[in-house]
Amino acid sequence: MSQSTVPHPLVDEAGEGFVVSRSDAPLVGFGAGRAGLLVEAARAGVRVILLTPASSRLTFAMLGFLELVGGVWVVEGSDGGLRLGLSGQRIAALAAALAVPVDAEVEVDALRSSPAAQNVLTVSMTVSHKPTVDTQLGRTTELIAEELASSRPSGWGVHEPAGLHWNTQNVTRFARQRMPRDSRLVVAAENPAALSGLLTVQRSAKGVTETTKALVGVGDEQQTWAAIEDRLPRLLGSLAERQFPLFGTVFLGRGESDLTTAARLPQPPFPVAMLLGPQAVRDLGIDTDAATERFGATVVGRRRIPSLIVPFTSDRTVGWHRFRDFAGAFGSERFARALGFGSALSDAQGANRAS
Repeated sequence: MSQSTVPHPLVDEAGEGFVVSRSDAPLVGFGAGRAGLLVEAARAGVRVILLTPASSRLTFAMLGFLELVGGVWVVEGSDGGLRLGLSGQRIAALAAALAVPVDAEVEVDALRSSPAAQNVLTVSMTVSHKPTVDTQLGRTTELIAEELASSRPSGWGVHEPAGLHWNTQNVTRFARQRMPRDSRLVVAAENPAALSGLLTVQRSAKGVTETTKALVGVGDEQQTWAAIEDRLPRLLGSLAERQFPLFGTVFLGRGESDLTTAARLPQPPFPVAMLLGPQAVRDLGIDTDAATERFGATVVGRRRIPSLIVPFTSDRTVGWHRFRDFAGAFGSERFARALGFGSALSDAQGANRAS
């Protein structure tokens, strides 16, 4: 079988269907070089294996864009052994990273790492915009930063560092000029330890879809629940009032103090809240009064086209049970389709079983 070829200086070796890019850096970011490599590999239909020492960490943007194009993070131990950076599963060779059995043995070293430093919220929000001259992108990012991170976006760009001064007009102009192509951007905050974000803009049948995904550091337990109980409902309510949300999810897990990802196995995150926009409420046929009584939901947004905030809990086990109960009330597959989750629901349930 012939090896794949991607003419890029960060390609160190190649195999059938993949190229390998090595880095010994303690922190691997989504710089211009790696951004170019991922783009070229995606165009060529080739997957990228990022190979690092087990001590390396990846930025949120690096990991997000690597996964977006089907790339894999592999770490090499001091003994030369290989394992997947996120799951800890052992592999015999780099080529095996492209199809690892779910029951593959987990490397013990991945389980012996020191615990993560703080609680981290993973916030994902998707909103729909009309394709008009008044449309402004980036406001969701600003709301997440202001409400949950007590910060503001400071920069944006197509790779790290996000060196362009944050300005929603410029972000909107950039995405508009690229249409009908997608735009995927990195967002930095004034306090980089408080928030790290990714912004995706895509054309849709009805206009423009904007998806914001952010990691938000919320410190220790007391700080965490203050952020969730006081600020989260305000954030989700503001989104429903000011924009047209499709859906949103908020998960809580453990992470690094600088919001990077280390090659170790923390507990899987668990759901703490969900925002269902007017379209999802309609498509699922949700009776908002019944949902309020049965699931403790809160009706927010515009009166004629209400959205729904569904809280789960601060308890990991109970949170997953309530998530499944809510999804199951409408049929899990129907629920996933209505929210555009695809296989995300089964993936999330798999993560729960693994925990």
